[in-house]
Amino acid sequence: KSMAEEDYATALDQFLGALDILPTRNYARPDQNKNAALLAYLAGTCHLQMKEWRFAQDLLEEALRRDPNFGNAHYNYAYLLAKIPLLLDYDSKCIPDLIAARWHCKRAMELNKQQGRVVDEEEDCLVRINEYLETNRQETYVKSKYVTVTKRPFGMRISEHRKVVLVKGAAKEQG
Repeated sequence: KSMAEEDYATALDQFLGALDILPTRNYARPDQNKNAALLAYLAGTCHLQMKEWRFAQDLLEEALRRDPNFGNAHYNYAYLLAKIPLLLDYDSKCIPDLIAARWHCKRAMELNKQQGRVVDEEEDCLVRINEYLETNRQETYVKSKYVTVTKRPFGMRISEHRKVVLVKGAAKEQG
C-alpha cells in the first residue's frame, strides 16, 4: 500500500468507528443525522479514493438518506455513478447510471450554489455526462433495478429505468 492508501484506510477506520456509535436514523435527532451523513460521506469518499467502488456507493447512499440536501455527497455520488460503467467494464451499449449521475450532479450544483460555493467541478462533470449521453444516445439503453421513471429524462425510452437514492416518500424525477 502507498502512503496515501494507508492514510485513507486509517481515516476510514476512524469515520466508520464514529458512525457506529451514532444512533440509528429512527432515533436520531436532525443534527445527529447531519453528523452521520458527514461521516458516511467522508468514509464513502475514502473508499472512492481507494477505488473500492461498491463500498463507496453504499456509504454515499447512506449519506444521502441521512441528509438529502448534502451537495458534496450528491456530487461524489454523481461522479461515482458516472465512473462505474467505465471502471467495471459494462457492455459498452449499456449505460446504467449516467441518467442518475446527471440528476445528482444537477442537485449538487443547485445545493452548493445555494451555499455560495463554486461549482466548477460539478459543471465540468455535467458537461461530460451530457456530451456522452448525446453522442451515444441512438444506441444507448439504460438498465437499472431500482426505480421506474414515468416522466422520462431527455433521451430515455418509456420502458427504461434509472437509479436514484430514495429518500422519505416516493422518488422524484427531476432530470
